[in-house]
Amino acid sequence: MAVEHGDPETEGPDKPYFSGSTDIDVAARRVNTAQVTAHVAKSQTFVRITEAFAKFYHDAEFTVTTGSGNEFTFRPDGTGDPERIWVKTGTTLTVSGTARDQSQDGEKEGPSTPSPPRRSTPPWRPPATSSPSTHRTPATPR
Repeated sequence: MAVEHGDPETEGPDKPYFSGSTDIDVAARRVNTAQVTAHVAKSQTFVRITEAFAKFYHDAEFTVTTGSGNEFTFRPDGTGDPERIWVKTGTTLTVSGTARDQSQDGEKEGPSTPSPPRRSTPPWRPPATSSPSTHRTPATPR
């Protein structure tokens, strides 16, 4: 028996997808009870800026493009909880954006600073770390 809620192919806000299944035995003239636990079967993404970023830049706008070609625009201001977007699990995400530098005189907008696109291909793994090993040769007795 399987249960689903939502569409696994649709991405966007308020587009979760849950699924679960379990095996049951079917027998004539018998009632069987089964429990099915549904799990979240999509991922969420959002863009949040730090307080330091918000002090240095303003009017930030970021676009997240999914592997399916869907684009979602985020305009974070450093306050509040950012809107979360449901995306297919395992999809590639590309983030690009712009922000304005603070002006020198405090009156103008400041120049626009584009960010180069950054791509994230799951599964993300932290960079490998290694520590130098010291090769020791045992001392020979004299």
